[in-house]
Amino acid sequence: IIGLGPYRLGSWDGQDTVLERYDGYYADSPKGPATFDTIRIRTIPDWGTVQAELFSGGIDLALRVPTDVAKNLGTMPQLRHLAASTQGMYYIGFNPAETMDGAPNPVADKLVRQGINHAINKDLLISTLFDGAPSRLDTPCSPSQLGCPTEVTVYDYNPDKARELFAEAGFPDGFALDVWAGRERELVEAVSADLMKVGIDVNLRYSNMATVEAARNEGKVPVLVNTWGNTLNADTWATLINYFGANSDRSLVKNDPTLEEMIQAIPEATSA
Repeated sequence: IIGLGPYRLGSWDGQDTVLERYDGYYADSPKGPATFDTIRIRTIPDWGTVQAELFSGGIDLALRVPTDVAKNLGTMPQLRHLAASTQGMYYIGFNPAETMDGAPNPVADKLVRQGINHAINKDLLISTLFDGAPSRLDTPCSPSQLGCPTEVTVYDYNPDKARELFAEAGFPDGFALDVWAGRERELVEAVSADLMKVGIDVNLRYSNMATVEAARNEGKVPVLVNTWGNTLNADTWATLINYFGANSDRSLVKNDPTLEEMIQAIPEATSA
């Protein structure tokens, strides 16, 4: 965007960005110059305005449109609804520290983490909140990435099994749990509802991402419901070292030698 591609930054007012074609990028290339002279990227806060702008021709393209809005717009003869797969995903991150703010941390126990996996009705969330568009993933990577495992443990939706695991971990009557998030509120609320059904007293800490990230970096977030885009990394290594490494600012787990050893072993496993 700054100038290392076919477009460079023309202007930015804190909200809208204007990119200008940089013909030098394709100099002496048979590919030829970029198609558009300028590209204006607008930040529009509500989907009602986005729809009005599409109808009037004020904008040519809208991205990351909610499924219900996209399907409705796709019925209009002057508009096209295009859907494509990405490597983005929704995930739940756990901080397995033994204590959190001086109190015992339930998700430090592997059985609790397994129980939470059984407590969430992933297939129902996909079908109801996203109209079945996303694919279910049981790994922290996309099958399109080199080295992403396919034979992994799959946690089916089983609330009774979740309660059994909680009881085995020493929580027969459930427990209180802070769940943090700064995106996709509807999804986070649905996940929280599933957790409450199996006896977890959820304290939903929904805030802006700056607040969430600050709390995460201070080690105050036991559970984080989050999303990330991955930007088409072709290699699983690029994903794991970024989101699960000790030096990653996105990781909930810092300086865990066991986790680091597992991550470092990935290249050996994927090159075999």
